[in-house]
Amino acid sequence: MDEYRIYVHPVLLGRGRRLFPDADAPTGLRLTESRVFGNGVVLLRHERAR
Repeated sequence: MDEYRIYVHPVLLGRGRRLFPDADAPTGLRLTESRVFGNGVVLLRHERAR
C-alpha cells in the first residue's frame, strides 16, 4: 500500500476498536494531511516514509 486514508468519527461513549495492534517498531508511515469536516469527522492521510 502506498497510502492510508483513515476517517475518524467521534464517539462519546465507549473505547472503540484499534485499527492497528500495539508495536514497538516504527510503522514507516508519515502523516501527510489532516482535515476536519463540519460534522466532526477527521481525515488522516498517511503515506509511506521514504
